[in-house]
Amino acid sequence: MPNIKFQDLNAVIHNTSRYGLDYDVAHVTMLMQTDELIQSDLIWAIPHIEDINPKALNLLKDGKAPLYPTLKSKLRTDVSDILQNVDSDNKEGVYDDIEKLLLLMCMHETTIDPIDTSNCLYLVSYKYRLYPVEPNNFEFKVLLPFDGLNIANGGRLQVTCVTPTNAIINSSITRAEDVTNGQTVSEESVQLLSNVSKNVVTFFIQQDPIFTIRYNY
Repeated sequence: MPNIKFQDLNAVIHNTSRYGLDYDVAHVTMLMQTDELIQSDLIWAIPHIEDINPKALNLLKDGKAPLYPTLKSKLRTDVSDILQNVDSDNKEGVYDDIEKLLLLMCMHETTIDPIDTSNCLYLVSYKYRLYPVEPNNFEFKVLLPFDGLNIANGGRLQVTCVTPTNAIINSSITRAEDVTNGQTVSEESVQLLSNVSKNVVTFFIQQDPIFTIRYNY
């Protein structure tokens, strides 16, 4: 399995909710280098900006669904026990499985192709809607490295996120945490761009965390 030598994610969040829409828009671009080429048969589910079926949207718009690139095979494995959860009356498990099935249907399926095969270099870009987790509170989340990839010894992960104008960073929730135990593994750095009233949130880490950036208006 390929290992990440370097992954540099840059996200810009646009305050479309200010103009009457139900959501903000996150535009994500990342450059990554691996120690070997990613297998061409690996398929990821990638978020996108297109309209989502209203029935599915009612279940996904709480803002808590993991809208970041995920291996299709992992999502399929995660929902394989849905009938067992039904039979055992595990309602939370059923709801979680339904959400993952909807994610599988609502995201684009794609391979990740290199822009430079000799250097195992990739450029991935996507944009999607951020629905509030609470009134006027939004979260941008991403798991690095992607499902199916590991971080190489000495590998580097970095995240830069430009939040919308006049957004306030919630420092008690914004963090990078270990996906297995929930422990914080990196502190964020927040810098205000005073000329445009925007915050830039950055992380640098050499582990494989899930990054959360919470902001509100």
